[in-house]
Parts: sequence; structure tokens; C-alpha cells
Amino acid sequence: MARIDYAVSVTPIESTASTADGGPIQTETLSANIRKSLGGGQSDLTWAGNDTTEWNAGVPTTVTSGGGTVASSSSDGIWIKHTGFDFDSGEADNVGSTVNTANLIITSSSAITIQLAPGSAVFLPKPSDETWTFSDDGTPCAVETANFT
Repeated sequence: MARIDYAVSVTPIESTASTADGGPIQTETLSANIRKSLGGGQSDLTWAGNDTTEWNAGVPTTVTSGGGTVASSSSDGIWIKHTGFDFDSGEADNVGSTVNTANLIITSSSAITIQLAPGSAVFLPKPSDETWTFSDDGTPCAVETANFT
């Protein structure tokens, strides 16, 4: 057995403009309602430790947001990341050099939809058996995935 450590952290920040002392001065503070960072994770999620077919010697082979898919059948966890670059099948890892500003749209067979901005990622621990289909709201981006089985 192998182990996956994962964590997520969200800090809600509010911006306010002040005219005090001849302002305007823009300040950023923690949300007045939440007043803290939100976070969670796990350091003992077990998985079989099988090699993932999406990676080779530390290098991912990305898929396109123009209809690419990844299946989470029997997965202990699935990682999906919008690389922030165009998909380019001419590159070894399919990651182009052009910055991509489109949102990655992730839809599952059970109609779960997630949108990721460039550079954003999501880790789904113990997902249901799904086929996750990628699309976008602009130019197809390179999508990094890892399916832990």
C-alpha cells in the first residue's frame, strides 16, 4: 500500500478603499464574516501505488480540454490541473508555449461540473466511478491529470 497526502487552503480576502488621511488607500483584510483561512486535508489516504499512465519519469503527458477525458474507475484519487498553456500535440508533453486564458470546464457522467481558471487544480479523493470530460470556454488548454489506482 502507498499513501497520498493532500491539503487545500482557502483564504477569503476583502479589498476596501479608504479616504482617510487624504486617501484613497486600498487595503486588503480577511473577510469580516469568516475571519480565518479555511483548510482541510488528509495524510493517510491509501492507494495501491500503481504507476499512473499519465506520467513518465516525472513528466506528464497532458490531454486537451477540447474533448479529452480521464476515468476515475476504481480510483483512490484523481488530480486535474489547468496548466495555463495551450494544448500543443507537437510537444512531447502536449504543453504549448502560448499562455491560455480560457477556463477549463470539467463535466462528469453524473453531471458534476467544475471550472478551473488557468493554473488552478483540483484533487478529488475517493471519487465515484466517472468519466471526466474536458472542455473550455475559449482555446483548448493542456490539462495535467494523475489517476491514483
